[in-house]
Amino acid sequence: MLIALALLPACLPELPDEVKTDTAVDTATDTADSAQAGSAPVISNVRLDPADPRTNDVLRVTFDAEDPDGDTLFTAIAWTVNGARVEGQTGAELDGASWFDRDDVVGVTVSVSDGSRATEASTSVGVANTAPSAPGVAITPAEPIAGQALACAVGTESVDADGDAMTYGYSWTVDGVDAGVSGPSVDAARTRAGEMWTCRVTGSDGSATGEATSTVARVRARGDCTSVSWPLGEYVSAPMIASYPSSWTLEGWFRPDGTYSSVWGGGFIGLPAVERCGGGSDYGLVLIAPDWSDSPGMVSVTGGWLGHSDAPSGGSWHAGEWFHFALSRGADRSGTLFINGVIAEQFSNVPAPDPSCDMYIGNRVGSANNFVGGSLASLRFSNGLRYTSPFDPENVLVADSAAIWAFDFGEGSGSVAEDAASGLISLSVGAFDWDEAGPGCAL
Repeated sequence: MLIALALLPACLPELPDEVKTDTAVDTATDTADSAQAGSAPVISNVRLDPADPRTNDVLRVTFDAEDPDGDTLFTAIAWTVNGARVEGQTGAELDGASWFDRDDVVGVTVSVSDGSRATEASTSVGVANTAPSAPGVAITPAEPIAGQALACAVGTESVDADGDAMTYGYSWTVDGVDAGVSGPSVDAARTRAGEMWTCRVTGSDGSATGEATSTVARVRARGDCTSVSWPLGEYVSAPMIASYPSSWTLEGWFRPDGTYSSVWGGGFIGLPAVERCGGGSDYGLVLIAPDWSDSPGMVSVTGGWLGHSDAPSGGSWHAGEWFHFALSRGADRSGTLFINGVIAEQFSNVPAPDPSCDMYIGNRVGSANNFVGGSLASLRFSNGLRYTSPFDPENVLVADSAAIWAFDFGEGSGSVAEDAASGLISLSVGAFDWDEAGPGCAL
C-alpha cells in the first residue's frame, strides 16, 4: 500500500494538545452506512529515537501504518514541548539545539488518513542531562624540576550544552600509582627527579561528570637542563663552611668557551688551600690551560697549591663541550684528578681547603688576571672519596647524603644560586647568565 506524508485535510479533527503515549484512536464519525465506509488506518510501533535524548540531539519519529482497505494514506506529524505545540515543525525530525532543553518533555502525534477516516497515535520522551565535554588541561611548569610544585591548569573549559555551571575534579598518579592528591596542585616537597606525574581532570555540572582529560609531566633533576655562564673577566666568590673533612671529593660539569686571560689559562674553580690562603697569587684548585703543542687545551691543578709544575697535564677539553671533572683527596693527602671519569693526574700531597677564604668560580683564588669564560651546570663537594677508579659521570650531581654542599643551578633565574644539599652557602650570580643547557641536553 502507499503511505504519503502530507498535512491532513482541513476537515480532519484538530490534533489534541495533550500528549498521548502509544495509543491509536479511530476518529472517524460513525455513519449509517458503516459497511460502505470501510476501515480506518492502523498505526503501530510509534517510537522516538534516541530514546533518551540530550539537549542538542535531533529527535526522529518512526512508525508503521497500514490501511485494511488498501487505500492511499496521508500522514501528518505534530510536535509538542511541555504540552505546547511547536509551530511550523511538521517533519519527522525535531532539532534539540533549537526546540528543547534538559528536563523538557517532547511529544509527537502522528495522524494517518485514508481520505475518509483518520487515526492518530502519540508518544513522548523526557530530555536528559548532557554531561560536560572533556576540558583541555596542562601541568605547569611543563618541565618541572625536583622540589618544584606542580599545578594542573584548565586551559580549555569544559562545555556544557545545558549551560550549567562547571566544577572540576582532579586526581594525580605518580609513576602510575595513585598519589593521594585530589586537588589541582602537588606540593613541592612531593616531587622527585625521574618521576612521571599524571593529572586527570573531569568537568561536572552537578548531575553528570564528563570525559576525563589526562596530562603528563616528567620531573627533571635539578640542574638537568640549567646552568650558569659568564664571559671572560666575570667571576663570583662565596664564603666557605666552618670546617672540611680530611677526605673529600670536589666535582662538577664545566663547558669552557675557549677564552682565558693569561698564558697559563685561567681557573674556573678556585678553592683555597690552608698553605696558600692569603698569600701569593698562584693558588687555587682546578685550572684550564692551553696546550701549546696541539688543540685542545688541558685540565690541571695549579702548581703553587700542590707544589708541582704548572705545566698542563691530565685530561683535555674542547671549547663549547661539556666535561666532568672530579678531584678527590684522601686522609693521607693523596689525590686524583678525573676528567670525564678517566684518571688524568695523581698527586701525593693535596692540602686541605681553608674555610677562612672564599671559593671562586671563573677565576683562580687571589688572582687578578687568571680568568676563564664558560658555563657551569653543577658543582658538588662531598664527604669521602666518591671515585677511586674510572667511572661514568652522571649528568646531574644530586645533593645526596654524602654531599656537604651542592649547586645544581636549577633555579633558572634570579641573582642567587642556593646550596641544594644543606643550605650552608649561597652564590651571588647576578653577573652571570642563566642558560637552558647542560651535559644531558642539546647544546
